[in-house]
This record gives sequence, C-alpha cells and structure tokens, in this order.
Amino acid sequence: MCFVGRIVEINKITKALQQCNNIIVTGKYGIGRTSLMRQVAKKMQDHWRFVFADFSKTSAGVCKDVLGELSQKRHKRSDEYIKYKSCRFMIANMNLKDKRQCVIVFDNIAKLTAHKSSLIRYLAFEKKFRFVALTEAFLPKRDLFHLRAQLAPTVIIELKHLSVQNTFELLQYYSRKHDFDWTDSHIRALALSSGGYPLGMKEVVAKEVEHLEKRRRTNY
Repeated sequence: MCFVGRIVEINKITKALQQCNNIIVTGKYGIGRTSLMRQVAKKMQDHWRFVFADFSKTSAGVCKDVLGELSQKRHKRSDEYIKYKSCRFMIANMNLKDKRQCVIVFDNIAKLTAHKSSLIRYLAFEKKFRFVALTEAFLPKRDLFHLRAQLAPTVIIELKHLSVQNTFELLQYYSRKHDFDWTDSHIRALALSSGGYPLGMKEVVAKEVEHLEKRRRTNY
C-alpha cells in the first residue's frame, strides 16, 4: 500500500497524542481517514500501540473487538454478548502487559447513539487510553459536540483533498505497480482532473486495471 502526503496532519496527530489529547479526524467518505491513522500507527509503533475498532458495529461488538485486540485472544461468537457491561469493565480495568501507551481508534463513526455515547464516556473516564475518533462528514453537529465533550481535551483535524503533487506521486506509484503505459504528462492531467480525492483516484486505477485485463485476454 502506498501512502503519500499528509505530513501536516501526521505531525498534528503526533503532537496531540504527546500532549495527552484525544483526536477527532473528520472528512468525507473516501478521503483517507483510516489510511492516515494506519500510517501513524506504523510510524509510531515503537511508542504507542494502536487498536482499531469498527464503530459501525453494536456497542457489544465494539467492546468484543477491543477486548480481543488488547488480550490478543479471539472470543467465540457465543461470547459476543460476553455481557456487554462485563466486557466494558474488563477493558477499563485490564492490566496491560504492553507498556506502550494504548490508543483506541474508533473507525466509521456515523451516528452517536446513547449506548455508544455511554461506552465512550465510560472508557474515557478511566484516563487509561488515548482515543482517536474517525467520523463521517455527515455526523450530526449535535453528535460531534457530545463526542468532543466526552473525549475532552480534544483536537479536531479535518482532512482535505491531497495536493496536486501528492496526487501525482500516488498515481505515478500505481502506474509503475500495474505497468500502466502512462506518461508523466498524462499522470499530471489525471492528478489535476481528480481534484486530489483518494477514492476518485482508486476508481481511475481500478478502471485502468480492468481495461488492461480485458486487453490481455483479447490478445491471448
């Protein structure tokens, strides 16, 4: 996987974590929030341990995933409701063998229900973890307000489109990876037309790969 740009955002996230702040990363679908956090996790793995949880699941499902990652055990499906409150208690009171600061990343936050709000508040109250919340751009303002209050002190980072240069570098990488016959001038034109939207670039690459495969099948 290729990752380009976002130097400013990576520095902001690193600084915020070092200053004991929690973080909310927002931006529209496909802008690269999860990719950004996985890049930060990769760069800072010597200092912090990152645990990713899909917040689109139920509160019990989120707890089960976090507990599984922290304990490095996979719980059986029959334990999914391990009793939600028991699972939540185990996370908050777990004696972590890994001495790195643990950062829990809640991904795909599109809505903040009362149940999930209670989960965040419960875990944040213990001051045991740092938190990064990856929110959808359409998250209601009221939910964002409550999320920010529960994770205070909080730093909000809004992801914008990539620069033309970063877009060029990313498309150039895919061109080399898939043996596209793209000239630099063609790549620059694509970079300008894509507007720096990562998901749009992936779609362009996917179509080109599909076109190449069809052409190869025809030649054979």
